[in-house]
Amino acid sequence: MTPTVPLTLRRAVGAAALAVAVALLAGSPVPGQQAKVPRQLKGFPDAVHGIAVSPDGKLVAVGSSKGGKADIALYDFKTAKEVATLKGHDGTVLALAFSPDGTLLASAGDDKTVRLWDVATKKETHALAGHTDVARAVAFAPDGKTLASASLDKTVRLWDVATGKEKASLAGHADRVLAVAFTPAGKLLSGGAKGKGGEVKYWDVAAAKELPLAKGGEFPVQGLAVSPDGKLAAAACGVEGGRGEVRVWDLGTGREIHTIRVPGNEYRSMVFSADGGQLIVGGKEQVVSMWSMPDAKAMPPLLITLTRDVISAVGLSADGKVFACVTGAEKSVILVRLEPLK
Repeated sequence: MTPTVPLTLRRAVGAAALAVAVALLAGSPVPGQQAKVPRQLKGFPDAVHGIAVSPDGKLVAVGSSKGGKADIALYDFKTAKEVATLKGHDGTVLALAFSPDGTLLASAGDDKTVRLWDVATKKETHALAGHTDVARAVAFAPDGKTLASASLDKTVRLWDVATGKEKASLAGHADRVLAVAFTPAGKLLSGGAKGKGGEVKYWDVAAAKELPLAKGGEFPVQGLAVSPDGKLAAAACGVEGGRGEVRVWDLGTGREIHTIRVPGNEYRSMVFSADGGQLIVGGKEQVVSMWSMPDAKAMPPLLITLTRDVISAVGLSADGKVFACVTGAEKSVILVRLEPLK
């Protein structure tokens, strides 16, 4: 990668201005591409938890909290400037997701609510109440008409995006539910804890019934992803202290085809590349791990050199050209533009 000229940007929070520095990276999340003008957004008032990249790669949503009040900041990726702050949650925003067409943003928080936001007007459209404990994850169905939310109350709830009304509650998890992901066909995966281990369930949403999927798992499920062709599902599993695993299923058979364990990794979040050929996983200090799919062969990782923190969340635009990740307790976000190698 050719070194880029460092930029200095600023984000105003009240009377204070926050410095935004350029982060230099080595490697690329997608083979055949290079990182262009990587940047690190720093100075958030509290730990950053949720992140989402809009399908067109133009916006990055970041969730954190400030003084007990939630703060969702929307950034223009090209300029790295904050264009809006969305307020409504109490506490902390833990997860974010853009709708497939990019017109809506969903957020989940420790105030037990899920909220929907109009991206164009920057206004809240619905506050979805029903969970009895922390709302931990959100995901839109492929048609954008249904939103799924996961909670520590052991349920997954399905919401009508247009009306904000609850459509169904999927019960059956033994413990807290920490992640959700839709398949391209509209089926749903949900995952979380089961005692000290993990649990993943596969749902036919229309029939509200569970589908066959191999069980087990030594660690709680922190994140889920489905390949663009809907053939594979993967779970990022881990606990603090550098212990975890990545599990991969063939959704056609329900069979687990890979369990990946690397000492020192506590996997937190994951995403498939736009072509489905790579699985990109965060969870180790400075490192975004990668495996080719479906053979699960280790690939050179993305090394983030300006942080020593755990990569707690990752996001990728629909076209695979914009990559973002969160460095959790360090209170920063890394933004990377990917371009074809010449």
